[in-house]
Amino acid sequence: MACRCSFAFVSLLAVLLPGVGAADVTFTLGAGEDFVVEGAGPVEHLRIDGDTGNVSRSGALFVYTTPQSLSVGFDALAAEAATPADSGDANTAFGHSALQSTSGGCCTYGQPFGGRNSAFGKYALAANVSGNESSAFGANALRNTTVGGSAAFGADALMSSTTGYFNSAFGTRALTANTTGSQNVAFGYGALASNDVGVTNSAVGFAALASNTNGTSNTAVGFQALAYNTTGDNHVAVGYAALQSTQDSLRNTAVGTRALQFLTTGGDNAAVGMHALRANVVGSNNTAVGSQALDGATGSGNTGVGSSSLGSLGTGNNNVALGGGSSLVTGSDNVYIANTGNNFESGKIRIGTASQTEAFITGISGNTVSGGVPVLINASHELGTTTSSAKFKEKVETLADPRDVLMRLRPVSFVYREDAGGDGATIEYGLIAEEVAKVAPELVVVDGEGAPYSVRYQLLTPMLLREIQRQELAIRDQAKAIDELRDRLADRE
Repeated sequence: MACRCSFAFVSLLAVLLPGVGAADVTFTLGAGEDFVVEGAGPVEHLRIDGDTGNVSRSGALFVYTTPQSLSVGFDALAAEAATPADSGDANTAFGHSALQSTSGGCCTYGQPFGGRNSAFGKYALAANVSGNESSAFGANALRNTTVGGSAAFGADALMSSTTGYFNSAFGTRALTANTTGSQNVAFGYGALASNDVGVTNSAVGFAALASNTNGTSNTAVGFQALAYNTTGDNHVAVGYAALQSTQDSLRNTAVGTRALQFLTTGGDNAAVGMHALRANVVGSNNTAVGSQALDGATGSGNTGVGSSSLGSLGTGNNNVALGGGSSLVTGSDNVYIANTGNNFESGKIRIGTASQTEAFITGISGNTVSGGVPVLINASHELGTTTSSAKFKEKVETLADPRDVLMRLRPVSFVYREDAGGDGATIEYGLIAEEVAKVAPELVVVDGEGAPYSVRYQLLTPMLLREIQRQELAIRDQAKAIDELRDRLADRE
């Protein structure tokens, strides 16, 4: 049958059939009034189905009016091409073997299986048979999946996924090894690349969670964040190399560049800040907040809040530092608040520095405590109490006659100056430290420069007791002598 073809139509054919000149084209009507374009041979180049309006080009281009799909590429939507009337709706395939296996069936809400999929790239969604609403962009993207609801952008993204669903992969080799894991999100080259069956993971960044196989509910944001995690669960890593080395640990949180970078098996750690808990390998239950807080710590149960808090600590457990502890290298059970601490110590509490000149603690004044002992302080600001048990003493001797010392001390009354913390009015009683130092230096507390600062009044008590005992013996001797004199006088009468 003769055919009238406009210049525009012939030009369109030149686009659809590159390399085929207009002079080589023969137009015929085939069976069912199909419109067929043939070249020399004859070789069929283009067919327009007379019943459906579907357009096909040498097995590479398919434009369907029913079931409204489009494919470009060798074997793209090949199964749908074979049985278009039974196939899924609104599929788009660009590339060699893209959506190759998608075919018919029925799914929920009366929608056909294999519908509303988009595949761009060689073998993209190639194995999909009945999955719906998947999008694959890139060679081998979602190549092996048989279910729907996933999105893959990048070469080999979600390539191995078979029955995993609701996954999203953006980046070359993102989630490439995933088979049955579902509800994962990967953004970046190699993100979640090794994930096999792990679910509900989120990875954003180059190689983030790259080694994860079946760990679940992990979140990694940053270059190689959680890169070596394999089976660990419930981690949060945000920052360059955050939690990079952890493998099978649980419930760690790292926010900041290299935070918890070298942790492998420790769990329940929290690190917020650059290099926070960076060197910890197997420790657990540590908390670090601040740049380089607990940077070198390897133990467990430590808490450091503030920049470089406990930053020099190597081995040690259960230390607590708030803006301090930066000098501690080895030690446990210390508490530091705004104090750097010492290199090697344990069981210490240090609060404040020399720049603090006054201390106020509420809840003490007016609160009576029975059975207590006085609290003392030395020139190094160390608090403590005195002990009286024999197990703490040596070189014990009975106190000699203290009268010489006591008689040379000058008790005074005075008021504290206002610039020294007094009110300038309240009468006080005591001794003058400088005067006591000349009589009995052992009774004086000196300041940091070695000058007399205070009097150890508690030491006067045993001295006074000894003098009372001596006076009591003297009174008894005098009473005895008086009685004897009285008896003698009575005999003379």
